[in-house]
Amino acid sequence: VDNQADLIIDSLKVNRKIDDLMKTNNPNAAEEPSILWVGTSLSNEHLNNSILQENTNTKVNKLKAFTISGGDGRRNKSLNIEDLVPKALADKKYDLIVIESGVNEISNMDIRKEGHVLREEVRNKMEKLFLLAVKYSTDFPDLKVVLLNRLPRLDSTLRADLGREADKAMAKLWEGCGGPDNIILESLNLQVDSPREKEEVFGRQGGKGAHGIHLRGPAGAKEFTYRAGCLLQRLLKRKGLPE
Repeated sequence: VDNQADLIIDSLKVNRKIDDLMKTNNPNAAEEPSILWVGTSLSNEHLNNSILQENTNTKVNKLKAFTISGGDGRRNKSLNIEDLVPKALADKKYDLIVIESGVNEISNMDIRKEGHVLREEVRNKMEKLFLLAVKYSTDFPDLKVVLLNRLPRLDSTLRADLGREADKAMAKLWEGCGGPDNIILESLNLQVDSPREKEEVFGRQGGKGAHGIHLRGPAGAKEFTYRAGCLLQRLLKRKGLPE
């Protein structure tokens, strides 16, 4: 994973040079796309914003919003999408908003409840998030709203299953609305299949700080940043980056 990330970041740098050359040759080139990345402690810890901006030729503002609404939080209840995102969108024009949130809703659930109750709770939370995405795309017609699927998690098989249930619920909501162009369902496509990959990205289980949610392995931050770069390249329909 580590070597792969190094190679792809090198490719991102090459692509940045190509973009710069195009700007030099075209004085009327558009400004760098402006992106609002709304995230949890995952991006807060692991997304290297300076590398991401440099290698994708974008301007990325990170906004901490750990939960969908204040009532979903255990701590930092004021840091939620419902309260913070409208203010951020009113203060500055963005081309894209990437919403990674919806993770802590799974982490904060009482998994002692019956399975069907948990699944219904997940669907309700994702409906609330999707309705917020609809509102932002309606209030700001030039804005593309990107809803990210949840990353893999190794802490609990049940919570991992609930995360997948959340992704399915979001896809069903999107399809039920006719697949709107200005709301995009995406994934960071982070795969950790082998024991070595899991250790490289999440850290050695039982080791210091490793708990199967945050990417605290030696390649964790680099892998998250690389995947974020690939995502932005896809969203902005740029060429030259290996899939």
